[in-house]
Amino acid sequence: MQGGTEVYISGEHFSNITNVDNVRCKFTLFDSQTPGRKVESRTTPAFFMNETMMWCASPSGFLGGDKCYVSLTFNGMDYS
Repeated sequence: MQGGTEVYISGEHFSNITNVDNVRCKFTLFDSQTPGRKVESRTTPAFFMNETMMWCASPSGFLGGDKCYVSLTFNGMDYS
């Protein structure tokens, strides 16, 4: 995954919360092809688009991997 990619997350009932310290996307890189490789996670701020859409920029510096999962938090702790 290269940085600068725009990621849109669709859902329901998003609200215009603007605290970038708490509203974040977490990108978790997995590499099932390399045994013993550590799973790596990075976060970036998430931004409100409308009641059904949030937006994040992917982090830079991920190398390799065959899957990247994206999750969202509104409190800086609980991701879904």
